[in-house]
Amino acid sequence: MKSIPFFNSYDPLTKQLTLRGASYIPEEIFAYSDQIEILDAAKGSLCSLPANFFQLKKLKAAFFSQNDFTSIPEVLGECERLDIVGFKSCRIVEVPESALPGTLRWLILTDNKIKTLPQSIGSLHKLRKLALAGNQLETLPDTMKNCQSLELLRVGANNFREPVPAWVFELPAIAWYCDSGNPFCDVHAPALFSEFISFHDICYGEQIGSSPTSKVFSATLKSSGRSIAVKHYASALTSDGYALDDMRAYLAIDEHPNLIKALGRLSDHPDNISGLVLSLIPSEFKSLGLPPNFVTCTRDTFSLEARFSFSFIHKVLLDTAAALIHLHEKNISHGDVYAHNILSNSSGCSVLGDFGAASFFNSNQKRLRERLEVRAFGNLIEDLLGQHGSECKLNEIEKLKCLEVFCTGATALEYPTMEEVHSILKGF
Repeated sequence: MKSIPFFNSYDPLTKQLTLRGASYIPEEIFAYSDQIEILDAAKGSLCSLPANFFQLKKLKAAFFSQNDFTSIPEVLGECERLDIVGFKSCRIVEVPESALPGTLRWLILTDNKIKTLPQSIGSLHKLRKLALAGNQLETLPDTMKNCQSLELLRVGANNFREPVPAWVFELPAIAWYCDSGNPFCDVHAPALFSEFISFHDICYGEQIGSSPTSKVFSATLKSSGRSIAVKHYASALTSDGYALDDMRAYLAIDEHPNLIKALGRLSDHPDNISGLVLSLIPSEFKSLGLPPNFVTCTRDTFSLEARFSFSFIHKVLLDTAAALIHLHEKNISHGDVYAHNILSNSSGCSVLGDFGAASFFNSNQKRLRERLEVRAFGNLIEDLLGQHGSECKLNEIEKLKCLEVFCTGATALEYPTMEEVHSILKGF
C-alpha cells in the first residue's frame, strides 16, 4: 500500500488506511477494496470523492475532517456498509437528500456552515450519535422524530432562536444532549465569572489530562502556594459547543463535594490561550472509564483489568447522582454523564467533571432535561455492571439492574426524578 499517493499508514488489525494531505482520492486504493474498512483522509484539500467510491465494499468508517468539502458527496449514499462518517471542520453548507447512507450509526458534522438538514435524515433508523455543534442551524426537521435509535445529539453553537422541539426529549433512547451557545440561550445563561487569575501567578507542573479540545496541568499559585489545576482550551469551538460555555458552566455550579470547583478564569497568557483555574483533585482519583470507540459508538469502554465491587459501584452512583441533583437545581444539565467524565478513588468516592456539553435551561424545562440525565445515568449503571467483580452477589447485581431498568426501561415521560434515583440508592 505504500505506493498509494498520500499514504500515511495502514493498520492490518483495524484495517484502517490513513491518508494525509490528499488533494484527491487515489485510484490505487480500490485495489485494496477487500481490505479497507476504515479510511482516514483528514487534513487535506479534498472537495469531492470519485464516482466509484462505493466500490470500497467493506468500508465501515470514513473520516474527512479538515478538508475543503462544501457539500457531502452523494456517492456516500451508495456505500452499503458505511456506518460512521466524519466531516468535522470542513466548509460544508449543504447536505444533499441522497448523501447519507441508511446504515449510519454515527455522523459528525461539527464546525461547518450548515443551515438546514435534509428531510431524509429521518430515514436513518440506526443513527445513534449526531454531532452538529458549530453550524448555522435554526431548526431540526420533523422527520428526525423517526430517528428512534438516537442517543447523543449535539446542537450547541448554532443559530437556534427558539429551543429545539419537545419531541427531541421524548425520543426513546436520547440520553446525551447539548444546546448551549445558541441565541435562545442568552436569556437564561449566567454571566461569566469575573474572577481572573494571572498566568504570571501560576507555576506549572506536569500535564495530567487531555482531550482533543483541551489540556489540563497541575500547578501551584505562587502567591498562596495553593495546589491547583489549569485547563487550557485548544480553540474557541469544541466538539460540543463553545469553550466559553464550558467555562460558564464550571463557574456557575458553586461548591459541591462531588463537582470540580472553578477558582477563576486564566488571564495574561503570553499566547492568548483561554483557560480555567480549577481546584486540584487528589492524584488518587482516576478516570473511571475510557471514551467510546468505533464499535461501542455511544457507550464507554474500560481497561481490561477494570473490575468493580458492589460497594464501589454503589458509592460512584451515589456521588454522581448527588452531583447531578445539585446541577439541576442550578438549571444546568451536564449533557455528558459518562464514566470517562467521572474521577473516582479506590473506595468509589467520585467527582463529576468536564462541562463541555453542559446546557443552561429555564426552570420550566427542568423535567424535560432531567429525563435525559436519568437515562444517561441508567446507561452508566449498565456500563459499570458490565465490569462487576466476581465477589458481587447476585442480589446486589439484581438491585442495580432493577434501578437501571427503572431509569431506562419506561418511556421518557415515566422516568424517575434524579432525587428518586438517589433515594433508592441510599436505601440499598
